[in-house]
Amino acid sequence: MGFLDFLFGHRVSMNDATVYLEGGISKAKANDLEGALKDLNNAIKIDPKLAEAYCYRGIVKAVTGNRPKAIADFSKAIDIRPDYDYAYSFRAQAKEDGGDIQGAKADRRRCYELRKKI
Repeated sequence: MGFLDFLFGHRVSMNDATVYLEGGISKAKANDLEGALKDLNNAIKIDPKLAEAYCYRGIVKAVTGNRPKAIADFSKAIDIRPDYDYAYSFRAQAKEDGGDIQGAKADRRRCYELRKKI
């Protein structure tokens, strides 16, 4: 059993989208945004239904100033997982930053509704 196998609790291959997702998150936290995008793109390529990868990629895109693509990634995450409160929250902030105050309010309202259910 290798280190990654131990870390994830199962046999891991580089075809496992979660390996790339976790790598992308770690690289984003270390401010390696280019590396984070690469890993998150790989995660999405392997598993196009991995909502978290779209959400984190959206965060990286928002941080790098690519608001329209960030909003598109947050929206894709929501399409995949309509109860993804964090995606609504991040999309709300991106919309607000872009001047879409009504859209931001609607997303914040939806995020609040989802969190009330928890």
